[in-house]
Amino acid sequence: MHSQVYIWEGIRWEGESDMLVLPQKTLTKWNAKNKKYYESIVNDKGEQKYLWTKPGDEFEVDIEDLPKYSRSIIVTLCDYCLEKGVKTVVEREYVSYVVSQTKNIKKDACQNCLPLKIRENYG
Repeated sequence: MHSQVYIWEGIRWEGESDMLVLPQKTLTKWNAKNKKYYESIVNDKGEQKYLWTKPGDEFEVDIEDLPKYSRSIIVTLCDYCLEKGVKTVVEREYVSYVVSQTKNIKKDACQNCLPLKIRENYG
């Protein structure tokens, strides 16, 4: 199976589609609360990945580096649509995605498929 390249509103990702579109970046802003967190993240070479500028400055973050409480908007794909062979993009806050992964049914759903997920979760 070969890797496909997908492009959606400037976000480009490769590989098999999955709930969470990877690789993916988002914008966030520096503040006193996130400074220590982001400065502690290092890349594969052991180098600091994010360099502090000043409070309020926007910077690009890999979504894998977002703290679990982040309200940054990320892109996922609807698993129910994927089962039908359709790629439906779902934009949501990262914290919402993290919470959804703690539920019994770890699937993402678009607005049209949300009733299917609710039915699957609650019988």
